[in-house]
Amino acid sequence: MKPSGIPEQPAGEPPHCRRRPEPICDSAGTAHRTWLELVRSWFVASGLTLDSLVGRSGYSKARLSERLRGKGYYPGCVW
Repeated sequence: MKPSGIPEQPAGEPPHCRRRPEPICDSAGTAHRTWLELVRSWFVASGLTLDSLVGRSGYSKARLSERLRGKGYYPGCVW
């Protein structure tokens, strides 16, 4: 069963080549790693590719890949 909110691949569109995501960086904390594992499992189950996320989000492929690995600068919360 697919998680809710995951879009179906359009009919007639060929399946995209998918690679296994690179591992989560060692510096990610326990809570961050747990959250990333949930996000990454949703991403894999969705059948989306990084290219399709680029089109939907407006972020670069490098930025999205970096985020899925837990690398790079994450802005803090502004409360």
